[in-house]
Amino acid sequence: MEDYHSHCKHSVDPETGDWIKDPETGEYEYTDELETYEDSIRIQAKITYLTNFIRYHFADNSVFADKSELSDANGEMVTSSYDHETGLFCKIHVDRIKQGDETILRVCDDITYKSQPGNKIPTVKELNNVLARDISCSKSGKTTAPKNINMQGIVLDASSAAVIHQIDGVLNHTALVGGRHDSAWSTTANAKKYIKRYAIKARQ
Repeated sequence: MEDYHSHCKHSVDPETGDWIKDPETGEYEYTDELETYEDSIRIQAKITYLTNFIRYHFADNSVFADKSELSDANGEMVTSSYDHETGLFCKIHVDRIKQGDETILRVCDDITYKSQPGNKIPTVKELNNVLARDISCSKSGKTTAPKNINMQGIVLDASSAAVIHQIDGVLNHTALVGGRHDSAWSTTANAKKYIKRYAIKARQ
C-alpha cells in the first residue's frame, strides 16, 4: 500500500495546472492512477507474489501431527498456488519421522526439496492439529434467545474441514535470489515474467 500511494499521480487543478493541496493538512492530494507503467507492473507483481505466498501455505490434503511415521513417498501435495508454465498447482512435500522418542511432522517447499533433499522444516510442536471447518448455508436459523440460534430451518449447502499447523519457517513457491523475495519485481522484465507464470488461478 505504501508503494502504491507513494507512486500515484498528483491531483491537478484543471484551471491552474498546479498540484492540489489539502486545505487542512497542507499535504498534496493524489489520484488513484499510478505515475508510470513500470510502477503499475511492479505493484501488480508484488500483489500477485504476496497472494501466491499465502496460497502456497494451503494444501489440498489434511495431514496430522501423529505418533505414526508417514513416508515421504505418500507426502506430495498440491497447494493453491498455480504455475502456468507447468500447468500445475505448486507442490509441497510432507512426512512424519521418528526423532528420538518423538515423531515430528515436516513440510518442505518444492524448491528446497529438489535442491536440498532432506532439508525440511519441522512443525512447531506446541501449536499443531488445530481443526477448522468452513460451512456454507443458504438459510439461517432463527434466534430464539440472546446468542441462542435455533438450528431448525438451517440448510447446509457445503462444508469442508482442515487442520492447521504452525511451522518453524516459511514455504517459498519460487527460488529466492540472495535470500530475498523481491527479485520477482526488481525489474519490469522480471515483474512481467513473474505475472505471466504465476497469475492467480481460482481453484475449481
